[in-house]
This record gives sequence, C-alpha cells and structure tokens, in this order.
Amino acid sequence: MSWASPFFAALTLQEKIAAISHHMSQFAHPNISNSSLVERAMHVLNSWIDTVDPQDSGLLYWVVFPLIILRLLLFAVIGGIYVLLIKSMRNEMQRVFYIADNEASETAGSEAVLSLLLKAEMGRSFCTNG
Repeated sequence: MSWASPFFAALTLQEKIAAISHHMSQFAHPNISNSSLVERAMHVLNSWIDTVDPQDSGLLYWVVFPLIILRLLLFAVIGGIYVLLIKSMRNEMQRVFYIADNEASETAGSEAVLSLLLKAEMGRSFCTNG
C-alpha cells in the first residue's frame, strides 16, 4: 500500500503501539488463511478465474458462442470453489483478528485501538498525492 507510510506517520505513539501489537499478535497466532497451502490454492483459483473470465472476449464472443457459455459455467464453478474456500476460513480468520484486537487493546489501551481503527477506515485521507 502506497499510503501505509504516510498513514503510519499520522498515528500517535499509542496508536503505533496498538498497530504493532495487533500485527505481532497476528504473527503469534497464525491462522489457516496464511498457510502456504491455502495461499497456493487461492493463487491457482485466481489464475483459473483469469483464464476463463468472460469479460473482454470481443469478437470471440460472437464467433464461438457455445464455448463462451462453457467458459461462463466454468467461471461460475471456479468462483464458487473460491467463495467456499474463503467462507471455510472465515471463523478462524475472525478469531485471530479478535485475539489481535484484544491484545492490542491490552497493550496500548482501548482508546488508542479505537482511534487507530477509525484512522484506518479513513486511511486514504492521510496519504499525500505526490
């Protein structure tokens, strides 16, 4: 993210402590979504989606219409598998974020974490257009 450095510079000391604590907690409590197997599966699914993506087909769309329908069906199947993969990891990912938020709150204080989260939501407004 190009806005990360200006964003980090805009934080107070306590907010910086909260951000670092949050990320250290995520490192200390890994979740399945960060495993190399899941990352590889997501990479493969993304490459398959890029291969069968029906957008920008141009003239091919009209010349080979049955193949386009097959591509659309294949695109839907691959997209469905991708969604199921993400949904299957949702609870684990939320658990790790809750732990990280809790540990950041214990380290830096709940006001610093709340302020950090509010600034993160408005993060792009802290970037410089240069």
